Amino acid sequence: MKKYIINIILFLLFVEIGSFIFSKNNLLITNSPPPLYSKKNETSISDFWIEESPWGAWRKANTSTYHQSQCFDVMYTSNEVGAKDDSFENIDKNNYIMLGDSMASGYGSNNDDDFETILEKKLDTNILNFATAYDFGPLQYWMIYDKLAKFYEHNKIIIVLYPGNDFTDNQNDRFDKKRWRPYYKLNNDGSYDYFYNKEAKNKKIYKHSASLEKRFTLIKVKQFIKKNFWTTNTIRSINIIIQRFKSNYSPFSYIVEDVYSGYLDPKIDQQKAVIYFIEKIIESSYPKEVILVSIPRPQDFDKVNNNKDVLKNIYWHKELLNKDKVNKRFTFIDIINNRPKNIFDLYHTCDGHLSRFGNEWVADKIYEVINN
Repeated sequence: MKKYIINIILFLLFVEIGSFIFSKNNLLITNSPPPLYSKKNETSISDFWIEESPWGAWRKANTSTYHQSQCFDVMYTSNEVGAKDDSFENIDKNNYIMLGDSMASGYGSNNDDDFETILEKKLDTNILNFATAYDFGPLQYWMIYDKLAKFYEHNKIIIVLYPGNDFTDNQNDRFDKKRWRPYYKLNNDGSYDYFYNKEAKNKKIYKHSASLEKRFTLIKVKQFIKKNFWTTNTIRSINIIIQRFKSNYSPFSYIVEDVYSGYLDPKIDQQKAVIYFIEKIIESSYPKEVILVSIPRPQDFDKVNNNKDVLKNIYWHKELLNKDKVNKRFTFIDIINNRPKNIFDLYHTCDGHLSRFGNEWVADKIYEVINN
């Protein structure tokens, strides 16, 4: 029995040392340091996202949390301002600012695996990621830029537009009236303003069915391992490989003609509001360069089918294409024009957000344009 126990301990020690070496050299699929070594204060995911800012949803500063789902098991970390990114202190002047929602913030991805980090390495330039999850739309992109992001040294901005929900995210009739978040309203002169519901209160927004700390003993053991051991990266990487082999099934395989397409189906007033706040970012950032990247959903690929004529009469698309032609400091990158062989590889099998492959693919497409 003693020999058996000693062999198990030696084996676990060997795996831990190997995981440390592989993680430090970025040889695994996930290589994030455990919270014990990352100098972050770990909190439960139910406390990670809060609504205490003018733009609504944001994160606690200098924290880390694990997010588990059927097809991903990741760790998010935030910096001193609450951004899902490395520290913004001691940065140089030649930075990008990134604005967007959960697609840009890397929902379902470790910090090192989202396309902002991948693109940052390709460009060898800091990208300060001010994107966040939880019903975050273009009105909020402009607000977080105007009230926070613009005060950091930068010369370029990347706006990540996700038509799948960006046209509806800032509508007042979509959410709980008590939720602390801004909504747009149309003025008589055709401009837009924003307001908060009178019933709204600052509050936590992430609702979890039960606190992870109060669940079964197995969960507690798993959390202890995740907090303290590099072996977590090895386990995660193996799990991701297994899930990739199982990913022949996709929840998006139900796509039919009547599924909502953010590219083709938004109402004209929704489109005009989005364009208005995008223009606000362009105007308030003068003379900086602005790059807007549009990321489709699977049904957008299916409906548009790489046929540009389908988008010719869509207001928002025409406006952005025209702006690209007449404004020398604005570039429109539409990812839908680069359909991969299997669009479902771009997304998590249990979730509509980008997979590791999807993040790499988006980063490559943006880099190709910027590099040229």
